[in-house]
Amino acid sequence: MNKIWRIRGKEGRFTDEELIRMIEKGELSKDDYISTNEMKTWMKIKDTIYQFYLKRGN
Repeated sequence: MNKIWRIRGKEGRFTDEELIRMIEKGELSKDDYISTNEMKTWMKIKDTIYQFYLKRGN
């Protein structure tokens, strides 16, 4: 089952696929914060498995 993500500073909820697409397009950077309802804290993208979708220098 896919997680539903929140992105600090953006309205809405996002699927894994939407989150990956936003990262790959450069709409999110390594220092953007993401979280799910199950998580107690926000995490920077660079500190998650999604870091692998970041472009160099992003």
